[in-house]
Amino acid sequence: MTLLNDNYILKNLKEQNEWWTSGTINSELAPAFRRKEYERVENVFFNSIRRFPVLSGPRRVGKSTIAFQIIDKLLKDGIKPERILFYTLDEFPNDGISIKDAIRIYQKYIYDQNDFYLFVDEVQKDDLWSSYLKKLYDLNKSVRALITGSASTILENESGAGRFYTIKIPTMSFYEFCVMNNKQVKIPDIDVFKIHTLSLPEQTNIISTIGSLYKEMIKYFKIGGFPEYASSDNYSYVSKLIRDQVITKAIKQDITSAFNIKNVEVISNIFTYFCYNTVSVINIDMLSKELGIDRTTCSNYITALEKANLIYLSEQLEVGGKKPLKPKKRVYITDNGIKCAVTRNNNIETDDTEFGYAVETMCYKHIRDYFDSIDSELYTVGYIRNNKDQEIDIVIEENSFDIQYVEPKNRNNSIIKDTDGIVVLGMPNIPGYVITKNNDDYGLSERKNTTLYRIPIVVFLYLIGKNKK
Repeated sequence: MTLLNDNYILKNLKEQNEWWTSGTINSELAPAFRRKEYERVENVFFNSIRRFPVLSGPRRVGKSTIAFQIIDKLLKDGIKPERILFYTLDEFPNDGISIKDAIRIYQKYIYDQNDFYLFVDEVQKDDLWSSYLKKLYDLNKSVRALITGSASTILENESGAGRFYTIKIPTMSFYEFCVMNNKQVKIPDIDVFKIHTLSLPEQTNIISTIGSLYKEMIKYFKIGGFPEYASSDNYSYVSKLIRDQVITKAIKQDITSAFNIKNVEVISNIFTYFCYNTVSVINIDMLSKELGIDRTTCSNYITALEKANLIYLSEQLEVGGKKPLKPKKRVYITDNGIKCAVTRNNNIETDDTEFGYAVETMCYKHIRDYFDSIDSELYTVGYIRNNKDQEIDIVIEENSFDIQYVEPKNRNNSIIKDTDGIVVLGMPNIPGYVITKNNDDYGLSERKNTTLYRIPIVVFLYLIGKNKK
């Protein structure tokens, strides 16, 4: 490495680490608003049981912001600024400069001790990141590191046992969206799945209070849970930004490099198809035939989209202890704002079909994110369908035991028939939750061997986001 190259790297590191000279971090990089996941990251980063947190999630959801907020905490706690190194492999003009090179220059010119704090952004762009950071962890017991990346496959598969701790950072919940826009309402703390145990006046008070946020929810459905765009009312511009900065980069950069995928057009077509058919059961045979690719390739491309945090795959679960003969997965776009950006259709107020897509997509997202925040290994969020085609859209399992059923509905006063899956397959002691459209459509009712609790969509999303761990 020549002196010229050393000076080039050093110059750019100084530009990325402004606190080396100012002693503070720009408030725009580390805003006061903190995602729910911030506390989890902080707990892992500073824990006496040392682990390197690995933040994985879609682009523009605030992974880098959380890293800067941790840096802000370090500075406010009195850590010397030169002990903190931030290095990004995304927008930083690194010209192929590795993490190893950056740290070498940092320790040569800025801080020559081993008790430093390392933050690496979009780490998957360094092919040797895993082996180097494993070695750093093993040989340097004083270093603390935080890593972010958009391609979770690489992050999860390469994470060294006992060294890294993966934390998923999804798009914001509706509750976080309200908080960020100063629209939150004052309500008592209540578990969303226990609201039916309250007295009717208590339910009415909570539902009417949260119900005032219905228009905010429609905005959230259109924009999605991206912090940077949350305050905008320019839906077409936000959709363009999501297409350019989230979807295109994920598919053309993250997925292609992580999976060595050459046919970008095909995987883009699969994703576009899913955006128009979110909440649908995947027919791989039909899809692969339409695209002119073999079944295995099609399946691999779908997995790549999931690992790039663009879709969720919902598993078909057992019904009454019986495994489905040929289980099929259901697909959900990870955020309705992404769907609107691709389809360029956000007529959610007037189009029942689009509203229905938004309701079920966001219900699944919130439930999946909520239980993942508790324990992603303990809980499974899928769906069930019996041999009579009676089904329940969203089923939560704990250690393979059903603990909650949820059925999103999108029409006014949607009727639940005695032959519907949530009634026929319902549990005797746990009410199935029916997600309704209107704020005045709520309450508990007896149905055959089970009970149902109808809860407005705006209330359900707000409460489950507020409850998130």
